[in-house]
Amino acid sequence: MVRSIVVLLVLIVGIGALFTRTDTSSSSVAPTVDYEAVAATAASLAPFELLAPSALPEGWRATSATFDKGDPPRWHLGVLANEEEYVGLEQTTLGEEATIDAFAGGTSAAGATMVDGQTWNVRRDAEAGRTALVRNSGGVTTLVIGTTSQTDLEVYAASLTAA
Repeated sequence: MVRSIVVLLVLIVGIGALFTRTDTSSSSVAPTVDYEAVAATAASLAPFELLAPSALPEGWRATSATFDKGDPPRWHLGVLANEEEYVGLEQTTLGEEATIDAFAGGTSAAGATMVDGQTWNVRRDAEAGRTALVRNSGGVTTLVIGTTSQTDLEVYAASLTAA
């Protein structure tokens, strides 16, 4: 009887191990999303001119794109640059300070920069390695934040066009 129980336990453990294996090969890879399709739909719902990049640089890919038509409405686009650096785009009718608090907390004012003839305020969080560009125009605040270089963020901001 003891031998039968041991045999059954070995079979149960073996079958359990076979069916509980997990595939970790792609579990940490963020999915790629079709941000252009989401932006086109969101643009028809947004009470403001929704911006999206005309194209992403080589090696960059969109990993999240959402539009919340709540109060206040919000457009978000998350991008991975070369699989290592994050770049986020936030657009909302929140004021500039409220947008900074919500999406760039911990950053400090670090001057201004010109991108395509528009002034963007620069903010930095050296401890977290983040830089943000933010501007408010016509009651809409646009914030571009990332762990990539300020130059990359400026090029990205320059690529933003009406969706």
